[in-house]
Amino acid sequence: MTQAPISAAQTPPAAGRIDVVLCVLMRTVEARVQVLVARRALDTAVLPGAWELPGGKIAPGERARDAAARELVEEVAVDCMEDAFKWHDFGVVEPPPPEGRPAPRLHLQAVQLPDGAVPKAIAARCIAWVDIESLASVDWPDTTRPAIDAVIAAHARITREGACGVDGDQGTGRSSSVGGTG
Repeated sequence: MTQAPISAAQTPPAAGRIDVVLCVLMRTVEARVQVLVARRALDTAVLPGAWELPGGKIAPGERARDAAARELVEEVAVDCMEDAFKWHDFGVVEPPPPEGRPAPRLHLQAVQLPDGAVPKAIAARCIAWVDIESLASVDWPDTTRPAIDAVIAAHARITREGACGVDGDQGTGRSSSVGGTG
């Protein structure tokens, strides 16, 4: 069973957990919402070759949204740092720790791809756009799976409420197929 995400404003400091932000970078192509995913390099010590959302550790005193904007620049060369960008807090998920690693506390921050921005795989082996309806079918690491379920649920909720802010055609490409980690 997936743990329901809670708002970052409702979460106390994470005792014994590492605060990590996951960036949900979205675009709309031909009326389909897509999310950018990245494949880790094969020579990394942690989860080599695994699919993930761009993101990383939140620095002490840093807001999750600011960490997300910083990570997007560092990992995929997309600048969403200006206050004009409409960010969505998709909540916080605390999955079980990966074997032999500290438990993460995943802060989910979503934003629409800025007009004219073209993401580049800087810190990843490759990147791909995946239709939000297909996110669950990607071979995610066990630690990431609860976050993906929360992203899908949060997107569905705000879409019903009409507050997603992901509209208009942001490109003409098709989503890429992503599969196993091998």
